[in-house]
Amino acid sequence: MVYLEFHFSLRINDSLEDEYYSLISSVPNFPLMGIKDLASFSYFKDYSKDVMLLLLEQFSNIHKVDWALFNTFDELEEEVVKWMTSKWQIKTIGPLIPTTYITKTYNDNGKEVSRIHILKPDYECGMKWLHERDDNSVIYVSFGSAAGVEQEQMEELAYALKETNEYFLWVVRDSEEHKLPKDFKFETLEKGLIVKWCNQLDILDYKAIACYLTQCGWNSTLEALSENDSYTAIGEPNDSCNVY
Repeated sequence: MVYLEFHFSLRINDSLEDEYYSLISSVPNFPLMGIKDLASFSYFKDYSKDVMLLLLEQFSNIHKVDWALFNTFDELEEEVVKWMTSKWQIKTIGPLIPTTYITKTYNDNGKEVSRIHILKPDYECGMKWLHERDDNSVIYVSFGSAAGVEQEQMEELAYALKETNEYFLWVVRDSEEHKLPKDFKFETLEKGLIVKWCNQLDILDYKAIACYLTQCGWNSTLEALSENDSYTAIGEPNDSCNVY
């Protein structure tokens, strides 16, 4: 909504100095910030005009639609939702996760529901390992299906998990695995499990999970809230603000 707010007041031109340093102050419960401080895809100077037009115009007709459906819920951001509905035809329909995980009422097949996985989950491995852990004893780490982690940050995180001497379940995609410190898997074999992918809702539903370390992508945030899990945020430029 922040991007929509300044979308209608800014124009792409050859000089963006004024807009770049403009302050955003009209969004409820939003700290006073400059446009330059927002997530990197709104950092105008770093992108071509064509890319910025694509990003800015994707919602340019929102004032013409009958309804715009948002994956959030009123109680999560009540003031912002009220502000949105005063400007556009907004309906909140979130959190968009299978009802089974919210009601905790399962059918004869347990929690089986139709799912589409971006990557193939290591389901049996992760579930069996979690089943053997005590309640509130495991740190779950996942940065989603797209976010990348810099080599140095990956190493720092690995050493930090090792130093905690706590159990951890870490989702590390194939494309990221080479960034792990040498012999890390072997050195943490007694305390940690690294999987390539998992069904996150099943993981978060486990009582063994004590803390969820996440990049706070919106889907992950809603899933953690729906499962009443505590989570710790690590900012990632595509999902998060540039100021921490």
